[in-house]
Amino acid sequence: MGESTLILKLKKNVLYKELKKRCDELDLSEVITIIHDTGEYSLNKSKTIIRNMPEFTLHDQEHIFNMLYIASKLIPKDTVVKLSTPDLMMIILAIFFHDIGMCPEENLIKAWKGQLDDPTPYEDEIIRFTRFRDSYGSEIDNIKELQKSSEHSKAQLLEDRIVTDYIRINHADRARKMIAIDWTGKIKYCDTDLTADLAEICFSHNESYTTLLNMETMKLCDEDTYLCVPFIAVILRLADIIDFDAKRTPNVLFSHLAIENSVSLKEWKKHQAVTAWTISSKNLIFSAQCEHPAIEATVNEFCNLIDDELRNCTLILANLNSDYIEDISYYKINLPARVDRRKISAIKDIATGKPLYHYHDTKFTLNKKQVVDLLMGTKLYGKPEVALRELIQNSIDACMLRESLSKTWGEPYVPHIMIK
Repeated sequence: MGESTLILKLKKNVLYKELKKRCDELDLSEVITIIHDTGEYSLNKSKTIIRNMPEFTLHDQEHIFNMLYIASKLIPKDTVVKLSTPDLMMIILAIFFHDIGMCPEENLIKAWKGQLDDPTPYEDEIIRFTRFRDSYGSEIDNIKELQKSSEHSKAQLLEDRIVTDYIRINHADRARKMIAIDWTGKIKYCDTDLTADLAEICFSHNESYTTLLNMETMKLCDEDTYLCVPFIAVILRLADIIDFDAKRTPNVLFSHLAIENSVSLKEWKKHQAVTAWTISSKNLIFSAQCEHPAIEATVNEFCNLIDDELRNCTLILANLNSDYIEDISYYKINLPARVDRRKISAIKDIATGKPLYHYHDTKFTLNKKQVVDLLMGTKLYGKPEVALRELIQNSIDACMLRESLSKTWGEPYVPHIMIK
């Protein structure tokens, strides 16, 4: 029987090849077994994402292998050989597991949608989802109107979008829980259990970069063998955000799905515009051919996010220190300062050779001081008592909304307004 797709692709990756060589030399076959088992698990999970979230850009096995490649390009070759065996192991595992929260079990999704005959096992999850759903006031009103008009398919589409948002927003926390349920005690290096560290790293990729400052810097895994937890978290964050190209939004799939969600449409169009990229310790270059200035603006906005991540991750690495290892400078790798955007441009008309549009990065802004003066100064209301009346009315509106939500949640609430 031939080797699986997973193993064939892993064998091409620099990080895996170094890890495999080490494990063969040190007789650590159990580490490679963990890599293979978790890899198959994550690839199988990733296949369900598009079924539950058809309008979301692909987080499938292609994304996983792209991230492994990007990680191998981010880390210089001379650093790869200096990383500990647990470091190499956890980089690969973190990439495998970081998005499994996008793959909740089918019964859980049915429970959120009210499609289970016996939802009892999922009561806590249903309560949490219901609170989230209740925040979509206008969408819920639209759903009710569509149902009254017997437009059930459109109503269901709106319901599905709320579920999709819930999965996306909470996927990092869900990944942590799934790791706890399925892998507790199974992610080990020698006798050291690293499951909790893996869960923390995966959770952190969707949190503020400051979360990494609170991580244990060097975790002892075996005699004179350490794991640099923040370093793994940095590589995960960067590999995830840099995987930004058309492979995640193939045209044939885009057309087939007939995407209607404006946010999803913007995401897919943004990814489709990117045709190539290259990365090294000095350069991160994206090539994007855009058919509309709004798409180019969106690509540039995403590049701004990558710039922020590069800056923040550089800060994290610069602040690494340890009382246990004399020299950890090899963890402080050089990262590109920012995205090189010179190859992001408009598509050219083949017949004329001219670009379809001329892009200018212009923005509409308001004068903050004048707006504050207008809305909060003495000019908005002729009399002070009118301003007070408006403030009281706002307070009443807020109390009425909270009272309505509390009734939905089954929680007690007593409105109270204090004026002084």
